[in-house]
Amino acid sequence: MQSGSEDLFERGTKSMRGGNYRNAIGYFENLEARYPFSNQAKQAQINLIYCYYRNGEPEAATDASIQFERENQTHARVDYALYMRGLANFRGEKSTTQRLLRMNLAKRPPVQARESFSAFSRLIQRYPNSIYAADSRQRMIFLRNRLAEHETMLRIIISNAALLSQRQTGRNILSKPMMGHPRCRKHWSSWCSRMKNSA
Repeated sequence: MQSGSEDLFERGTKSMRGGNYRNAIGYFENLEARYPFSNQAKQAQINLIYCYYRNGEPEAATDASIQFERENQTHARVDYALYMRGLANFRGEKSTTQRLLRMNLAKRPPVQARESFSAFSRLIQRYPNSIYAADSRQRMIFLRNRLAEHETMLRIIISNAALLSQRQTGRNILSKPMMGHPRCRKHWSSWCSRMKNSA
């Protein structure tokens, strides 16, 4: 006869393999709450990370992986927890909706990209021989490029804002009564031509 923890673990595993992640989450959370020191509890924590991720709950997957790493620093599957944390925050290529709406992901704050990069980086540093290391390196390259694209976009926006501010300042100066003087107009026109050439 199976114990309560074994029964919950078996049901959760069956649901997870069948793709019913919501039910699997319920079983694993129940197991973790009722039998926290059972043999199945650690594996249930790992399975929960995966089920949250597959159920479209990246924040819950991230929280579960952080908790697992904090509570089990020497466990053999910490590399998996780090990998899943990186995956939970990873946003790869544009989705169909983003392509249709022509959304530029570089304009958005890359908070999740940084978190994902950090998790993959820690995995590679702590577990260079992990089976997840090679994929983590590839994802880090993609994320590094995404972060660089965002940085470039920010620099362009800032330089354009500065240029607009300079032009507005020049217009304000020109609109003052003193600008009627021919020498001021000459300086203004040379300044305008320099701004056009620098743009």
